[in-house]
Amino acid sequence: MASVMLLSTLLSASSISAINETVEFSTDGDILLLDGASNAIISLSMDNPQTENFDESDEIRDITFLRHRLPNKEATSITHDNTDLYIGWNDGLVEHYAKQDGMPPFVHWVKTGDRVFAPPAISVQLTDQGQLSWVTLDDNKIRIIGKSDFDLSFPQIIEKTIVGAENGISSFTLLDGQLMALDSSGNSIMETTSTQEPDSLAVISKMWAREDLRSVKAVSSIRNGLGTDGSGSSQLLVVESGGLRLLEMAPSIDRTHILQTTPSADIILPWAGSAVSDETIQSRTVLKFANNDEQSKRRSFPLQVTFGNTPPFTHTVNGTTVQGGKITLSIAGVEKTLSWQDVSNNTMIWQPDNSAQTNRFSRTHVPDTIEVKIVDWTPKNVNFSGGIRIVGDTTDNSTGGVLAQNGIRFANDLGGIATSPFNNGTASIYGNKVLDDIDNSYKVSWIDNFKSSRGVKKGTWETNNGGLIQGVEERNWFERDWNLNDVSVNNPPGGFTHAEFILHGARVDLVDATPMQSVIEPTRYTQDKNMWWNVEVNHEKSSVGIIEAGHPETIPVALEVRGVNCQRFGVLDPGYGINDMTPIGVQNFGDTSGRELAPNVERWHECPYEYRIEMTWAKSEIYNSGARVYTGGVSKAAMLGVKVYTLEFDVPLDSSGSGSAVLPFDKNKVQTHLDMWVRPAEPNDDNYLTDDDGTGMVKWKVIVDPDNTVNETTAQRADNRESAEEETIYFDDDSYDVMVVRTKLVYKECANWNFWNNCVSFYSEGDKPGNFLEAPSAEWANLQIDYSSPKMQEMFPIPEGRLNMYLYDNVLEITTTQQPTRFHLNGWGNKLQRTASFLNVITEGIRLGEAQDNPPDRVLMLYDHDAAAVDNDPSNQMFGWMAFGGIAPCSSAALISDFYENSGNYNVMGGNPIHELSHTMLAGHDNFGLMDSTLNNCGLESAYRPGEGASGFMPSGIPIMDQTDSPHYVSIPMTESWVEGASHMRYSHDGTKLDTDGDGTLDTLEDENGGRVPLSDFYYKNQWIQNVDYELIQDQYSYNSEESFLLKWGELALTDEIQGLALTGILVFDLIMTGLIALIIAGFSSANPVGWVLSALLAIVLIIVIGMVNSLIDSALSTSSTAEEIETARSVTSISQYLDFELTTNDWNDHLSMPIITALNNNIRMNNLSTTESNLSIVIRDYQGGIVSETPLETYTALSGLGDGSETHHGIIPWDSDAASYEVVKDGVVIDSGSLVAPDAST
Repeated sequence: MASVMLLSTLLSASSISAINETVEFSTDGDILLLDGASNAIISLSMDNPQTENFDESDEIRDITFLRHRLPNKEATSITHDNTDLYIGWNDGLVEHYAKQDGMPPFVHWVKTGDRVFAPPAISVQLTDQGQLSWVTLDDNKIRIIGKSDFDLSFPQIIEKTIVGAENGISSFTLLDGQLMALDSSGNSIMETTSTQEPDSLAVISKMWAREDLRSVKAVSSIRNGLGTDGSGSSQLLVVESGGLRLLEMAPSIDRTHILQTTPSADIILPWAGSAVSDETIQSRTVLKFANNDEQSKRRSFPLQVTFGNTPPFTHTVNGTTVQGGKITLSIAGVEKTLSWQDVSNNTMIWQPDNSAQTNRFSRTHVPDTIEVKIVDWTPKNVNFSGGIRIVGDTTDNSTGGVLAQNGIRFANDLGGIATSPFNNGTASIYGNKVLDDIDNSYKVSWIDNFKSSRGVKKGTWETNNGGLIQGVEERNWFERDWNLNDVSVNNPPGGFTHAEFILHGARVDLVDATPMQSVIEPTRYTQDKNMWWNVEVNHEKSSVGIIEAGHPETIPVALEVRGVNCQRFGVLDPGYGINDMTPIGVQNFGDTSGRELAPNVERWHECPYEYRIEMTWAKSEIYNSGARVYTGGVSKAAMLGVKVYTLEFDVPLDSSGSGSAVLPFDKNKVQTHLDMWVRPAEPNDDNYLTDDDGTGMVKWKVIVDPDNTVNETTAQRADNRESAEEETIYFDDDSYDVMVVRTKLVYKECANWNFWNNCVSFYSEGDKPGNFLEAPSAEWANLQIDYSSPKMQEMFPIPEGRLNMYLYDNVLEITTTQQPTRFHLNGWGNKLQRTASFLNVITEGIRLGEAQDNPPDRVLMLYDHDAAAVDNDPSNQMFGWMAFGGIAPCSSAALISDFYENSGNYNVMGGNPIHELSHTMLAGHDNFGLMDSTLNNCGLESAYRPGEGASGFMPSGIPIMDQTDSPHYVSIPMTESWVEGASHMRYSHDGTKLDTDGDGTLDTLEDENGGRVPLSDFYYKNQWIQNVDYELIQDQYSYNSEESFLLKWGELALTDEIQGLALTGILVFDLIMTGLIALIIAGFSSANPVGWVLSALLAIVLIIVIGMVNSLIDSALSTSSTAEEIETARSVTSISQYLDFELTTNDWNDHLSMPIITALNNNIRMNNLSTTESNLSIVIRDYQGGIVSETPLETYTALSGLGDGSETHHGIIPWDSDAASYEVVKDGVVIDSGSLVAPDAST
């Protein structure tokens, strides 16, 4: 111990102090803040209960203004205990005050003396042993004297040197007996330990303490005595110029060794490592960096990895063990192929090969959790054995001044915490500890809310001619700015325990937790699509006697989830200082994923996770932390547990104690969801989870108040959690592609027919402009994409970022040429051919898509609205009698008109494409009207929900226009929105529009059953997909779901392998349409001489229709995922009681029967068309080829016998479990055959 008699650095009290001066004042708090701007002591309370009407200013019990004998001096330091108080000034003066009377925390102080410290003491501290200590800016020493020696002229001084703090010390405190020193820059706090020298301490960790641009000015310690067993914990209380923060020291890295087998008792595990033998990875290490925002934002490559001594790699050659081979080692996702020489007793810089390191903002971010794992090795299948050992300090504290280091460190510092944000490239922080901001467990608002202005008026104790006067000077405290210099904490022996009193008797419960995607609680969740949980919580106030505690501002809620991927990211916020990184989200409206990496982004990185006990997910020292650093160097190994993402959010509460939020949400932004996502994992992902049947699963738990901060009993906590398992479904495609095609339409109409029925001339565009319709503009097409794709991506069960809606480079020109008929029927033939031509247009769209190098899933054809306007003459309209704004007759291509471009009405921009694309996915109308729900409809009856609304959730807004907006205006909120309105498959004309409030504006739709909904439900922003349609679309893309589409919906003619386009009524619908037109024409022609003309005319139309149906079926086959599925296109699943056969034969091709086979649960015919006996029959055969049944078919009279050689046949046949195939027999000859066995059926 070094002791000196200080002669030159301490001046005696008599040389400065005035004779016969009495200075006295009082304080009223265990926590005393020293404000340099006003030279005032602020007394803070630690025991104010948080009542509902609590005034934060009540926690400031007293404000005392100080005076120095000389002008313009600033109080810089304060320390006190139950009996003594010391104040230091910037000129070196230190004043001593002794307790006169009072009962702590209220104490009346009287000055007993002062003296000058030279050089000036910038921080004075009272130790637990009753000694006064101080530091100066001139050196790295702490000087200590006894309190009783303060007034001595030559006190005995003890000096202790802090080795490693050569740049100076500005403040210090004791944390559970361990000295913690603040460096002179105010950036970091140094953890020290004893050395073998009695007069020195050594710095073993230097931890970053500064936040943003505010340096730390002083540090003290505060003890929390809330432990139920009487124990407590100490935290650091740091002072910044305008506020206070609580910090807690924690290991910078937690390490978990995951072993495939139980280790032997004498095994010594490395700091981190991985090994392989017997063609199996035997061990790996998970490293979890401290969840510290300041450090996390700055963790970036390169890493420095220190490898220890490692046995040589070996493998077997011809039965002999030889040395050699290589491993592929992954650290933080960066893989390198290494030999034994590379990893034994070597230090290596580890970073991505393409990692640009020109400045901090261009570096590649290192996630909070990384793995050290051998992922491959060579040679294979020769009993390869090898491993790596990374060395580092495995003890909590080092002795003898040895630096505590991590085995994986960041290359720009010594300790593996992170690079300094202010001294880039220097060794400014080191060691194996970090400081984390911690929650305000003391429940006093001044810790969180102490700010630079506050409306407080307080009296002061001052001296006036030796007398004690109260309230001489009252000031408006909010007129002053805080400039805090120091804090003094007088810790009770057991720590502060008031918080337990405040919280006693409070209750919390989880009211509800509902999982969602774009719809609420779907039956299945699409893999790789964002998933959310809507949680509702409640807090009941506590009360003790007549004191009633209030509700906290927030309550913690934990989301624990498996079977998912979870990512979050950080980005430079230009609103902060250049060196500050803060996690924010940036939405890119051109990217359907809804998120992008903005400039200077650090990258997406994985969410926090832990390894838990598999059955219960319970935390365990073994599973949770593995070989975590323990005192004495004891390490524990973790057997393989299950990976659980552990996310925690602070859900705000209202004045009644209720709160709700959608998880996950952004930090401090409960209604914003841009910086974190949770998505069900896909089968090729390590996080993929299945049930016993191999079906994808997500398992989750939501827990309110997971750490039981309100001290509930076990029974009371029964309502604090909810858990469930959700089925997930795979989207078997890299993207869902929609090609938007601008379509030019031309109808070549004959102006002059000669006697031989040849066209002599055609009408020109000047003659009939309606026959020549230009394609919509590229600007309009891009607007449709911009407005359709964000909502479709958000609303449909399509994984994030996988909807690819794009504009075809060219204009597709489709020409339909009028075919000749005879005499006066050319007029009707013109209308008929025009009417049927829209099918030809759709066919050309399908063919264009199929001709692409990467064929799209759907084709969206934009055309001029005049082609099918309601009020146009069918003789001159492109599509004749047809009138629509869009149509998709169960085809892979849909037509969309540019009506809204021409009308200037932008209210439903984007809705029409989504509606028609839904038809291509077999979602039908949800209208009551017969025309819209039956004839004008492509959709499955089982998904028909007339009049039902739809609701869902969007994490952020979608582009919206209204009638007054220009076509370039986009209004997109960044916050969440709940959607509640009509089904997007229901028209607003589905009933009678009413003016219910009498203001002259139609506001309500009343359906045929008297049901009413607001017309606003049909606005684009309010329409949404129904759950049943969400699941219907999921079924169509789930090729690997092993669930037959027919099993669920019962209406498809083909199995789920070719789901896209084959609806039972396609052919019937088209042929009925043609037959009805034929009957209309027949009504105008009763004379026999023109019968052959009618037959010829309808033959043409029928050929067009049949050609269209052929193209539809071809298109359906083209969407199959494999050639095998195409071959089984006619197979059905044996689940129903009847098979409905419907086929068409043609006399020009005896073996073209075009059968459509539908499984039914009853033998009710789907139409009322009259029939006659047919010359065809259906023979059903079993697996051995034997005949099970033979059933004659019937012929539709209305659709046959038209003179064109085509006949349509129909029959319903009872199902037999032995049925394996069918044959179509005509006059004893088999003209067609097919399988009745699903591809995966057993034979």
